[in-house]
Amino acid sequence: MKLDPYLDFQYIYKNYNKNNLNNKMALITGGSGRVGSVFTNTFLVNGCEVLILSRDEKKFLDFRKRIPIKYKKKLYWKKLDLLNPETVSEVVDKKLNVDFLINNAASHHRGENYVYNYNNIKDEFFGLIGSSILITEKTLKNMRKQKNGKIINVGSIWGFVAPKFNTYLEMNIAPSLMTSVCKSGIEAMTKYLASRESKYNIIVNALSPGWFPRKGKKRRLDYINMISKDVPLKRIGVLSDLVSAVNFLVDNKNQYFTGQVIRVDGGHSIW
Repeated sequence: MKLDPYLDFQYIYKNYNKNNLNNKMALITGGSGRVGSVFTNTFLVNGCEVLILSRDEKKFLDFRKRIPIKYKKKLYWKKLDLLNPETVSEVVDKKLNVDFLINNAASHHRGENYVYNYNNIKDEFFGLIGSSILITEKTLKNMRKQKNGKIINVGSIWGFVAPKFNTYLEMNIAPSLMTSVCKSGIEAMTKYLASRESKYNIIVNALSPGWFPRKGKKRRLDYINMISKDVPLKRIGVLSDLVSAVNFLVDNKNQYFTGQVIRVDGGHSIW
């Protein structure tokens, strides 16, 4: 199974029905990353404008090169570092009317026995959920005035199951303790906001991907095989597996599905 760094724009364009999202705006944190790019491409295909918030402009520009010319004019970028939460107010303009908010970006540590202190706990908290809360509360001010909007939080399987540490062999790349704690918080945040914001006709859901390993310098078949043994469908996920769920969550016709978590994990969480 090929480990895909990005999903080709044309795949979404050719294989999925178009929703009419013209004259709408999506705000996506980490929208030029692997999972974030699936959201970005889906919105662009559907005619939506997209503002990406991320800390790496070069990565954004490299991603933008892969977008067809006619769609580039609807794609924008602003710098935001989740580890500097005091900048959220500067980046999320109070005049910005957002129809979709995708809390996708995350900054976290790895390692079964990662050693914590006050500073790295604080950084990981803001990198995984704290800054997303601040961005959400800022964005909601205008969403409430519009009496309409959708928020999608990107979680992880580690928010609802514990890792088997032997899966990672000798690589020491297991999710950290704070990753599990904060990703479970993403699910709780989703349900809380779905309840609180329902009176404003704002829909809130979460997408939790399972095993979607990043492309590495060296392909570790032994690692992939260890993962696959714990997945009922016997394979890792590839980004195309996320598109149908993303397409559903952003669909204009989706008006009665809220407070839910869609787990795209090949069945991993049923065991």
